[in-house]
Amino acid sequence: MDFDGVIDISSYPTIAFWVRIFSAFAFVLNIIGLAAVAYGNPAVLAHYRRYLIIYQIYSTITDAILGGLAFPILAFPNTGGYSIGLFTDCGVPTQMQLVIGLMLISGLFGAKIVIFLERQQAALHQTHYFRLSRSFHKFTTYFMYLAPFGNATFVCIVCYYNNVSQAVVDSLQKYPALRQFILNPAYLGFQRGYDLLITLYLFFVVAGAGVIIAATTLPSFHAFKTQQLILSERTLQMQKRWLGNLCIQTMLLCAMVLTPIFYGVVVYLTQRIYLAAFTIWGTVLFSQQGTAMTVLNFILFRSYRRAYQPRFPNSFRDDDANSTSTTEAHTGSNAAEAKNKPGHSVRQANRTQ
Repeated sequence: MDFDGVIDISSYPTIAFWVRIFSAFAFVLNIIGLAAVAYGNPAVLAHYRRYLIIYQIYSTITDAILGGLAFPILAFPNTGGYSIGLFTDCGVPTQMQLVIGLMLISGLFGAKIVIFLERQQAALHQTHYFRLSRSFHKFTTYFMYLAPFGNATFVCIVCYYNNVSQAVVDSLQKYPALRQFILNPAYLGFQRGYDLLITLYLFFVVAGAGVIIAATTLPSFHAFKTQQLILSERTLQMQKRWLGNLCIQTMLLCAMVLTPIFYGVVVYLTQRIYLAAFTIWGTVLFSQQGTAMTVLNFILFRSYRRAYQPRFPNSFRDDDANSTSTTEAHTGSNAAEAKNKPGHSVRQANRTQ
């Protein structure tokens, strides 16, 4: 393969500096979003609120770590990279930064999947084939929250047996155009054999998360279609708004998280070395996903905006379909409506939740 020269990454420190500045303001915004989630949710969703709080905490910390403290630079198509954040300036080993980053990212995915799972289970009929038993539901929730520790253990084992010096030699022989990446003192690469192992592992983790997100989202639309004939017009409109907001949130999350991963896969498969110069923008995009979700929450849901607005007597009425407004939130109203409708019982209304 002919190379046009060494990939120039001299602008990376400047980009990282401005991203670090922006991440400081974004951190404050995410804290404001966390307070809105904690105090802006309707009281009827107090049980569900804690899942949102956990996700917002993960999201805030992940943005702060990736955008300011670590700021990893991936040397696609080579399996390796380095970081130019404050952690590196303070002497934190790149291996430790990798473990911390993967724990946060997998925890972020797990917390989001738990939210999707809660929405799905609240919307499904008791006899739906995707409906989980109470014990298996609890097991799945704990598994998603504890999965980051399993991922961290696997990465620690790989890093322990991996020979970074040999990885540098292998990488220079295979990708001489990436020598500015590879010869960085903080560079962490994986020798032959381990590079394929870590790549396949991360691929299956990301693919598995995508499949689970789809499996916890699509049945909600199916449940909505089956309930259209028994829901009132007001509840139906709230359900439509909820599902629409769910789609927007999911698409934004996938765009900001999966786009950098997809770009890396394309560079790896096509072996177009010159594309490695733009991988830093994947880090920039990924490191601001939490901030984007916080802004989106304030745009979509009035209850979060009202958490920071003065409340006057008899003037606050939250008729908004909150991001957490699953069918569970309307159990009481559906039951009352069903009670007043001929041919429908309260039990039937509750079974639709």
